[in-house]
Amino acid sequence: MTHRALDSGTLGKLVLLLSSSHDGEVINAARAIGRSLQASGSDWHELADRLSGAAPTAKGSAFEDAMASMNRFLNMKVQEVERENRALRKWLQEHNAEAEKRRKASVARWGDLTRLERIAQLDLIAKAEWLSESDRAYLDRLRQRLFSSPHLQTERGDTRFFNRLMDKAHKEASKQ
Repeated sequence: MTHRALDSGTLGKLVLLLSSSHDGEVINAARAIGRSLQASGSDWHELADRLSGAAPTAKGSAFEDAMASMNRFLNMKVQEVERENRALRKWLQEHNAEAEKRRKASVARWGDLTRLERIAQLDLIAKAEWLSESDRAYLDRLRQRLFSSPHLQTERGDTRFFNRLMDKAHKEASKQ
C-alpha cells in the first residue's frame, strides 16, 4: 500500500474546524483528519503522541515534517488567540469601568423603580433643604397615596414631578 505525505496545511485547517460550534462540522473535521492520517500511514495514536511530545510509535520524515509544521502553525494560532484575549480583557475592563461610572452618575427614574423604592426615594427627597413648601406638600400626598395603595396607578404629573425632583437631587448632590 502506498502512503501519501501528510499535508500539514490541510491538517492544521481541519484541526481548527474541531473548535466549531456546529457539531456536524466537528464530526466531519475529525473524520477528515482520520482519513488524512490513514492515507499517510499514520493514526490518531501517533498524532496524539506527536502533539503531546511523546516518542512516536513509527518513524517517518514526511510525518515528522508535517507534525512540526502543524505544531508551528498551532503555536502561532495560540499566540494570536492569546493576544486577542488580552486585548479583549483590556477592552472589557475599560468598558466595565465606563459602565460603572455611568451607572453611578445615572438618576433613578419613576418607571425604573418598584413601589417601595419610590417611597424610599420620596423619603430621601423630603429631607432636602432645597425643596419648596408646595413641592414638599405634593411629595407628602404622593407618598401617602403610594403607601396606602399597593396597586396605585400614578398619573403622568406624578411621574414628571418625581423625575424633576430626582434630577434636582442629583444636581444638588453633584455640587457637594
